[in-house]
Amino acid sequence: MTPDSPGKAIRTGGHNSLLWWVLALLVLLVFGINWLKPLFAALFPQLERPVYAQDSFLNLMLAHIKIV
Repeated sequence: MTPDSPGKAIRTGGHNSLLWWVLALLVLLVFGINWLKPLFAALFPQLERPVYAQDSFLNLMLAHIKIV
């Protein structure tokens, strides 16, 4: 692969950068779920009692980690 090929950027820093974006998104979900409730309600109007309304996202995430 040549030094100026587009694949090189992905191999050298892409995974690290992607990890930071995923962690940032996770933190946003954990602490910002209350702001996203209207979005989820619009996306899933058929749910009478959605899981995100039953507990905090942090507790839901920790329960998921325990199961996995």
